[in-house]
Amino acid sequence: MSRADKRRYKARRTLIWLLMACLAFCLSGCGRNTQSAPDTIEMYYFYDGFCESCDKLGEFYNELSEELQGVQDQYPYKVIPCNVFGTDGTKTEAEFFKKLGVDADALKLMPVPILVINGNIYHGDDQVRQNLREAYLAAGKAMEK
Repeated sequence: MSRADKRRYKARRTLIWLLMACLAFCLSGCGRNTQSAPDTIEMYYFYDGFCESCDKLGEFYNELSEELQGVQDQYPYKVIPCNVFGTDGTKTEAEFFKKLGVDADALKLMPVPILVINGNIYHGDDQVRQNLREAYLAAGKAMEK
């Protein structure tokens, strides 16, 4: 094989590898529908679980069952709990709320628990309890659209 043939062979091989890489990159996004509506209502529940004997999360699940009684089967939902006690939880909380446009200073003023449903924020026991049912139903209706 001459020198020129070796260069052409190497150039073809490089070109084929580049085309395969481009094809793999393009195909990796095929079949994904990033604009699809969620099929489950996600309820983000931020609570302070510093006390081992206090079951804040269990209390929330009981409250959720009471508030959604009779309508809980209308829309599927899942609770995503986040214990904000400690630095890991606080960091997760700050990052999450930053995406929602809530700055760190405003977040510090919000009492826990904090419930986020469909981008709406409810903080403090009373506000969470008072808005739980309506927020769930509103999120479900928004899912249907």
